[in-house]
Amino acid sequence: ACTHLVYELGNTKVTLRKSLTKVGDSRLSGYTKQMNRRLLILTLGCVFLVGIFHQLGSIFYFYWQSVSFDFFMHALGALTISLLFLWLWFVSGLFGKSTPSKREAMVNAIVVVILVGLGWELFEYAYDIATPIGGNYALDTFRDLLADFIGAVVGGFIGRLKVWYE
Repeated sequence: ACTHLVYELGNTKVTLRKSLTKVGDSRLSGYTKQMNRRLLILTLGCVFLVGIFHQLGSIFYFYWQSVSFDFFMHALGALTISLLFLWLWFVSGLFGKSTPSKREAMVNAIVVVILVGLGWELFEYAYDIATPIGGNYALDTFRDLLADFIGAVVGGFIGRLKVWYE
């Protein structure tokens, strides 16, 4: 049997053909996941928000005036990183992964975000680019990693929804 998948982008029509040995062959799932853009659109929306809020925070000195703003930005950044990772790893088809279990989505989101967060904190420390409000670098790092964890958990809960992988 041969299955045809048709994807239209503007005026261009792309037809993908895949020979299947049986009904429901799992090789077909990679194509359909690549075509699913809902999680990517949500992720790009988060990237846009991070960019807008970062510009506002830099222009109006929110980072240096409010611990809450820095916390919010770390949480939003962590949410964005977790969604981007989940899309790349499970939905894009680049790595041949399948729909994650709820546990798998959550654990992956948290681990990736914490690794990126730790890397960022080491970068800030090594290049002395962070001047925390009150001068307590250890407390600032703890708050940043806590915000990263919260953002990762929110991303993990969003990533657990099966609607992204249909």
